[in-house]
Amino acid sequence: LGVFKFPEDIFLKFELAKVQILLSNYRIGRLLLEDIIKDTQDRFAYIELAKLNQIEKKFKSAISIYEKLLQEKEDVYIRLELGKAYTALNKYDEAIKEFDKILELTNNKDKCAIIEKTRVLKLIGKYDEAEKVIELSSDNEIYYAIEKSSIEFLKGNYKVSKQILLDELQKEPTNTKLLLNLEKNKKNLGNYGQAINIASRVEK
Repeated sequence: LGVFKFPEDIFLKFELAKVQILLSNYRIGRLLLEDIIKDTQDRFAYIELAKLNQIEKKFKSAISIYEKLLQEKEDVYIRLELGKAYTALNKYDEAIKEFDKILELTNNKDKCAIIEKTRVLKLIGKYDEAEKVIELSSDNEIYYAIEKSSIEFLKGNYKVSKQILLDELQKEPTNTKLLLNLEKNKKNLGNYGQAINIASRVEK
């Protein structure tokens, strides 16, 4: 590290580690976090180190840290990240178990767990199960419509998929998320001219 010196203050060291990671100086960020952990066993430093491992695709190392932290104390955020790390390793059953645990702990109200579980179920082709999961977020009409449309498209119900988005656009004709998903729908079907027209509506 040459003349680079670590600050003595733990808080400053922690903040510096986060800045270094944001700047993609992963080696320095890792050394700072490991130094904090060595001295204090700080929980937040462990979390940042696990997140860094995910950035660097060291998912097994991230999982080890998350599991250690969960043994000490339940935390839905850490459990969510653990599930995402399992997903990255294609360990879908393990990921779903983590998301299910979060939903159990939050009375089916954690939106992030709903999103991640739906994503995994779509990845493994369990579309009917994915539909049941998105019902938990039916109060969010835009998200529900987009996910419902996506699932219908994956099932080969292209007209139904498109109509779901068009119906929602009747209510919110300038909604960017809906328009972008309709554009994607058109592209996937090879309707590039219509996709371009929709994209122009987004740009305006």
